[in-house]
Amino acid sequence: TPAANQSGTSTVTLTVSDGSLTASDSFVLTVTAVNDLPTITPIPDQPATAGQTTSAIAFTVGDVETATGSLTLARTSSNPTVLPVANIVFGGAGATRTVTLTPTAAGTTTVTVTVTDASGGTASDSFVVTVSAPPPVNQPPSVNAGPDQTLTLPASVSLSGTASDDGLPAGSSLTTAWSKVSGLGTVTFGSASARSTTASFSAAGTYVLRLAASDG
Repeated sequence: TPAANQSGTSTVTLTVSDGSLTASDSFVLTVTAVNDLPTITPIPDQPATAGQTTSAIAFTVGDVETATGSLTLARTSSNPTVLPVANIVFGGAGATRTVTLTPTAAGTTTVTVTVTDASGGTASDSFVVTVSAPPPVNQPPSVNAGPDQTLTLPASVSLSGTASDDGLPAGSSLTTAWSKVSGLGTVTFGSASARSTTASFSAAGTYVLRLAASDG
């Protein structure tokens, strides 16, 4: 009986004797060890956000015949649109390995990690990655101070500005403010914070007025 996991060749000789004469015959026994497959610990299902890299996800690999540092890893993604294979990156060394994920779109995909030993034995583990859309990005308000105007002093001018916003950040409110950018005299606003208001001028000339909006 060959020893467990011991490969090689042996010559086996059988000898028969009747007490006076003997006869023998030999044959060669070739033993091939059975490869113990490598192991990989289960990787739990993962949440992720499109465009963001996950924290390193730890798992371990092992093998009886092959040093853990010589084990090779491969990966697949069932939905490359959500998570390209190139965005599945291994780290670590020896028995302790990590994987990070950088999905590119919302959706779900199944990632399969395969470990291979020196004899070609493999083991795999699959986990589901559920990717949510990235949070909306706050955009600047949109503002319009209205058309150019001409007036004759001492009359005042009516200002009809508009401003809108995307509602971000949540809970914020949109505020506006009129100001003088240039001009010889002073400008007095009926209400500098109102989008529709009046402006009067202390001297004739050309003035540039600005309406600014802020979402906080």
